[in-house]
Amino acid sequence: DETPSHRQEHSMLIEKDLSNEAASCDERRQPATLSDEELSPNLRFEFSEVRKFYSLELNIDREGSALQASTIEKMIERISRYLWFLKYVKHIAPVQLFHCANPEFVQEFVCFMMDRRGVKAITCSRYITAFINASKVPLNSFKNSEQLDVSESIEKIRSIQRQLERIAKRQRVHDLANKPQVERKVVYTELLELCRELKWEFTEATGPAKARTCMNLCLLLLYCSANPGRAKEYLTLRIYKNQSTDECRDQNFICFNEDGTVILLENAYKTKPTYGTSRTDLTSSSFLTYYLRIYCTKMRPLLLTNPTITTHWPSTNISHYN
Repeated sequence: DETPSHRQEHSMLIEKDLSNEAASCDERRQPATLSDEELSPNLRFEFSEVRKFYSLELNIDREGSALQASTIEKMIERISRYLWFLKYVKHIAPVQLFHCANPEFVQEFVCFMMDRRGVKAITCSRYITAFINASKVPLNSFKNSEQLDVSESIEKIRSIQRQLERIAKRQRVHDLANKPQVERKVVYTELLELCRELKWEFTEATGPAKARTCMNLCLLLLYCSANPGRAKEYLTLRIYKNQSTDECRDQNFICFNEDGTVILLENAYKTKPTYGTSRTDLTSSSFLTYYLRIYCTKMRPLLLTNPTITTHWPSTNISHYN
């Protein structure tokens, strides 16, 4: 039997564990982003340069299209969280953004976010994308830094990102394997995470890989915005280009009209004999139509001329999956 002193000691240990657990929970709930008031004048200036760099429609120093304002602000938010870590965990005053290209600090930040904040590996990978994007902006702090070779440092940071992607993949496989069969269904949070993942891959990739990612993102957004009866309806989707009535028979089309509307017309789906042609107005889904226009005007031509795609792909098909 336990003596009173043993019971008291045991009770104190339990209380300490609960206190540590509560402190850990409080830590995860606390905001961890450097506020605007805490930013140095140099950081404010560099953040404005980052916003300008990625928002200009034409920019000779940037590969790829301009980013949406929400995407840029998410990038700034993630960098601000990293700066908070430098200031309050590493006790280093962040005065410029060249810290984003420091592989040792980035690795420590990733470990902190995963171990102390409970952030998933895939999300940490997106943080690194934000740091890499900041490093692409021609800022004086990167040019004048004698402490690191930016290109070499970025390659090391990309290596950390690739390792995170592998960890995330193992986590997904493990989570799926441990789910009961009845629970193995797609849920909203998983779709949202996949959309984010494809969106960040699109901003990071170049050439045919960027086009393929954009195609997959558009198909997923279509599936989420106007859920089809079967996936086949979207895999066989074509772009309307003044086809004749005969050419439109038993086909599904997406129409970009001169008045700015985007319409989904379905003439080939399982219950069409009962309900007739299905017409869905996608215009109000701005996030979807934004990427659809980019894909159809800029990205899709890269896939049509890609020599690695050997399967027959009619010029009006929206994807090569059919």
